[in-house]
Amino acid sequence: MIRTCIHRKLVRVATAVAAALATTSVISGCLSAEEAAFKAQSRETLSIAAGAGSVTRISVVNEVGDVEVRSDPSTEEVRAELVRTGRGPTPEEAESALKELVVSLAPASNEPGTVLATMSRPPKPVKGRHYSVDWRIVAPAGVQLEVTTNVGDISAEGFTGGVVLKSDVGDISASGIAGGIEAQTQVGDMTLSGSGPVTARSDVGDISIRAFVRADQGVTATSNVGDIVLWLPNDWIGNLVAKCNVGDVRVSLPRASMSDVVSKNSFFAAVIGTGNGGIELKSDVGDISVHTASGDSAAGSGAGE
Repeated sequence: MIRTCIHRKLVRVATAVAAALATTSVISGCLSAEEAAFKAQSRETLSIAAGAGSVTRISVVNEVGDVEVRSDPSTEEVRAELVRTGRGPTPEEAESALKELVVSLAPASNEPGTVLATMSRPPKPVKGRHYSVDWRIVAPAGVQLEVTTNVGDISAEGFTGGVVLKSDVGDISASGIAGGIEAQTQVGDMTLSGSGPVTARSDVGDISIRAFVRADQGVTATSNVGDIVLWLPNDWIGNLVAKCNVGDVRVSLPRASMSDVVSKNSFFAAVIGTGNGGIELKSDVGDISVHTASGDSAAGSGAGE
C-alpha cells in the first residue's frame, strides 16, 4: 500500500514537471522562432491622458508588452507614456505593422469612473508582422487596478483600491498595495507586498509574498513548479496550512501561540491564536517557507522538528 501511494505521488509530480517544461519549451520556441523572423522594427513613443477628476477604476488589457503602473497622490487623471512597436521581415512590413497597431486610453462608455487602456491589431494580421506595446501609466492612488497581458511583465506600485494582475507569460510584481492583491501567471515569478488578502497562482514560477494581513484576512498561494515564501505580521492569528508534493516546508513562527500542530517534512498545519484568517500554501514541486515580517526565527522551527 505504501509503495502504491509513493508511486502515485511520483507519477503526479512527473506529470506536473513534464507539463511545466513542455509549456516553457513551447512558449520559448515560438517566441524565438518569431523573433528570428523580425529583421526590422518601427517604433513610436506616445503620451496620452484621460479621465481627469472622476477615475475610480483602471483596466489595462494588453497582448504583448510590459505594463508598469504606479500611483501619484497628486494627480486626478490617468497619464500614460507608451511605446508601440511594429515588427516584420522588412522595414516596409514593420512600418505597416506599426500603422495597424491601435492604442487607446479613454473612459469606458458603459462604466462610469472606469478608464480603459487597450491595444488592438488586425484580427487576421499579415504573416510575419508582430505587434507590441509597453505601457508606463501614472494614476490616482485610490483607484482599483486591473491589468491583463498575454506576454509581458506587470508591475504595480502604491495603490489603495486593490489590484488584479494577470499575465500568461511574464513576471508580476506589486508593492505598497492596500485593499488586497490577486495575481496569476502561467509562466513567471511573483513578488507581492501589501495589506489585505492575497491570492497568488503561478503554474511555473516562484512566489514571494510579504502580507500585512489582519486577523480576519488570509493568503492563498499555489505553484505547480516553484518555491513559495511568505512573510506574515508578528501578531497574525488564524489557521495555517502549507504542503508540497516534492519539497520541504519550513515554518519560522513563534510556537507559543500555536495549537493543533501537525508537522512533517512536506506538510505543516496549525491554529495560531483565535483569529478567523486562513493561510493555504501549496506547491507540487518546490519548497515552502513562512516567516515573520521582521525576519524573526528565534521561536520558529522547521517542519519535521
